[in-house]
Amino acid sequence: MINSDNVIRGGLTPKYKDNTTLLQLLNFDKIQHFVPKVGKELLENKGEQESILEYYDESYPELRVFRVFIP
Repeated sequence: MINSDNVIRGGLTPKYKDNTTLLQLLNFDKIQHFVPKVGKELLENKGEQESILEYYDESYPELRVFRVFIP
């Protein structure tokens, strides 16, 4: 996780969460139009089926999320 000294937290942390303020600041109109950039790569395999690496590309590499399909 990225350093988070000056943030409003909404969950997934034992730290203080201020959901009311977070919901007031979020603009849900823009979130509805967000389309993630998804990349897929075939991984080297030794079996009959292919393993696939899927990733959601973000501007910050430390926030990139990976999903690996292994047959």
